[in-house]
Amino acid sequence: QPNEHTYASLLHACANAGQYRVVFTILDEMRKSESGKFLSCSNQIWSAILRACATAGDGAMAMEIMKQMIQSAIYPNTLDCNSVLAALAKESCETDGTAAVVALDFLEHVQMGRVVSFFFKNEECPSGGVVTEDVSIDIISVNTVLKAYANSGDYMGTKLLLERLRRGEFVGALNANTGKRFAIHPDIISYNTLLSVCPNPQDAIDIMNEIRMSRKNRYTAVKPTTVTYANAISVCRRFNPPDLETALKLLKEADQKDGITPNVYMYSAVTWTAEKCGDAKTAWDLLMSMKANGCDPNIVAYNGVISALSSQGRLQQVCQILDMAKKN
Repeated sequence: QPNEHTYASLLHACANAGQYRVVFTILDEMRKSESGKFLSCSNQIWSAILRACATAGDGAMAMEIMKQMIQSAIYPNTLDCNSVLAALAKESCETDGTAAVVALDFLEHVQMGRVVSFFFKNEECPSGGVVTEDVSIDIISVNTVLKAYANSGDYMGTKLLLERLRRGEFVGALNANTGKRFAIHPDIISYNTLLSVCPNPQDAIDIMNEIRMSRKNRYTAVKPTTVTYANAISVCRRFNPPDLETALKLLKEADQKDGITPNVYMYSAVTWTAEKCGDAKTAWDLLMSMKANGCDPNIVAYNGVISALSSQGRLQQVCQILDMAKKN
């Protein structure tokens, strides 16, 4: 007979395959059969269902499932809480920022060890409160809430949350040696998330400088990546009017200040910035620079140059690039 591990594996497989509705069909079948007993003794099954909610971006259902989990006297762990946050973050793409606010509220309740009170504010927990609140948050938890604010397009909300993280307002698990909870500090994903929603090139420059300043403290040092630079350059492309000068400056600084060799995504971001500025010459020069530096252009880079040249009627060069793309 299948046991709780069987059902957990099945639910995980459905979640990974994106079969969201099948997950709840299996859950309903379990509740109507003897297998329902596993729901009151297995964290694995609930974790699999929460992961499915995260994959589908169904924050409301994720919270309802966790509430039912607690009602069954199964207390969530950090991964379970992160699944709820991930569901809310994904859902925030389609909301007016409400999901991000809920995610932050949930994060703060988890940090204070008050998960039960989050779900049962004005009512008694049917489990009788027998669960033990020993869950903690981690950097993934905070970064997921940052992502929720970024997904909703709220730059100031994302920035303020990152500032709280920098001040050490979020703490993780208990340190066995000191008996204290350790402060959670931003990592490069935190900064990449802020850059992804940053509206102003000067703000992007300030963020890059802040990342470099973090090196003065070995415990909170953060090193930028190609993703960091691609995000910063994309800020220049999104800005109105596009800031090609700053985009080119960032491309140059990547190697000079951080020892990062520009990749195709960084080049593509600058190329499309040039395209938006109507600067076909710079777009062409960037393509030649890519090939000279051993960086193979992708279709996004080629399209950026073709678009820039086409807008100026430079048919001969467009045909030349098409031949390059075919050979590539």
